[in-house]
Amino acid sequence: MAGAGPGCKNQRWSLQGMTALVTGGTRGIGYAIVEELAALGAVVHTCSRNQTEINERLQEWQSKGFKVSGSVCDLSSREQREKLMETVSSVFYGKLNILVNNAGITMLKPCVEHTLEDYSTVMSTNVEAPYHLSQLAHPFLKASGNGSIVFISSVAGSLALPRLSAYSASKGAINQITKNLACEWAKDNIRTNTVSPWGVKTTIMIPKPDSPYVEEFIRLIAGTAMPRTGEPEEISSLVAFLCLPAASYITGQVISVDGGSMFHCNDIDQSVEEQDSGQKLVTLRMKLICKSKRVCYHICQLALPLLRLSRNGSIAGVVASPYLSLYAGSFLPSLEAVLIMTLHLWKF
Repeated sequence: MAGAGPGCKNQRWSLQGMTALVTGGTRGIGYAIVEELAALGAVVHTCSRNQTEINERLQEWQSKGFKVSGSVCDLSSREQREKLMETVSSVFYGKLNILVNNAGITMLKPCVEHTLEDYSTVMSTNVEAPYHLSQLAHPFLKASGNGSIVFISSVAGSLALPRLSAYSASKGAINQITKNLACEWAKDNIRTNTVSPWGVKTTIMIPKPDSPYVEEFIRLIAGTAMPRTGEPEEISSLVAFLCLPAASYITGQVISVDGGSMFHCNDIDQSVEEQDSGQKLVTLRMKLICKSKRVCYHICQLALPLLRLSRNGSIAGVVASPYLSLYAGSFLPSLEAVLIMTLHLWKF
């Protein structure tokens, strides 16, 4: 088998000879992604709104032997996005292997305090810009014969987090765009995936020390299975993997890098309430850190006698289907079981 030698295997774990565009690559996660891709052999172009910052980074990367170029671009401007892709086409001779839509903004505000301008700014930067760049990059990705798009989303696109309604909506949109492009562009040999980080040590994600939301942020991080913020390099490694030939059968996926944020490590809270009619309403709010799905299933089994005794019970879960409890459970998106058992709906 000619393709089974060591050289072939090494190529699966190399980006040698490939070209990449990483937006917002001068700081934070974007900076780590540029370094990761360049270290694996890719020739990278990045952009930022700050020319001074670009010059400093390019000098730094040159000293490390990385092949990186850069240009100024305000991604909220349609004209500048088009100019950026013209530059990329010229630098890479009309072919592009990798597009990493990393640049984005966040806005911490209660929903009622968001102005239409706030909403438009978030959506323009976080949704319109990467969507448009993907459209513009499509012919170059297709021409390469082996294209890969990676969006940087957030667990906020899947979970409801405080004061992030507009931001969360923008990341939820990115998650769905990922799946649609994966379906539409597979025929062009273009894969599309998304990486969804939790809190990461970057200027965009961590509140300033004088922010009124610092304590709230700390509580959220403390409730994670691994109670700390992530490092940019812990995100960039997955991004790089998704761009490798070794990941050639992965597309349409939204992958969380979150230290177990979806587990929500809280204690069991039980409450018993009385309705005005005198009928007892027993609600068990069980927030469990399940180290295996077997624990979740076992809890349901243990609760069954209590439900039967009520003669008027229900189990409300993430997935419900008759006779498919184990099958459905195997597809839960996380190992957390949040079971709200309200004993007045499901009749036995």
